Amino acid sequence: MANFDYYIDRKFTIWDREHYQIVAKDQQEANTIMLEHFNCGAQSDKLTPDDYEDLLDTREDLTPEENDGEATRELFTGTGGAESIRLADNIQK
Repeated sequence: MANFDYYIDRKFTIWDREHYQIVAKDQQEANTIMLEHFNCGAQSDKLTPDDYEDLLDTREDLTPEENDGEATRELFTGTGGAESIRLADNIQK
């Protein structure tokens, strides 16, 4: 008998939390700085989080419909290297 390795990749939606410490003369100025950063979205490079954490209790499976019809679960042989072969996903018939 031989051993065979497999793995499943799964796509999720999850919240993460970014932590910031703002140096300002008062709370109002700190609020203004953070609101400006927040409203810039992903384009803001003025502030960098001091730390972040994944909020694991918010993790939810993503369906193919929510992923533009693309797979959100894939089954592979191997251990994740170049030799791995995809055997199935959750959109194949």
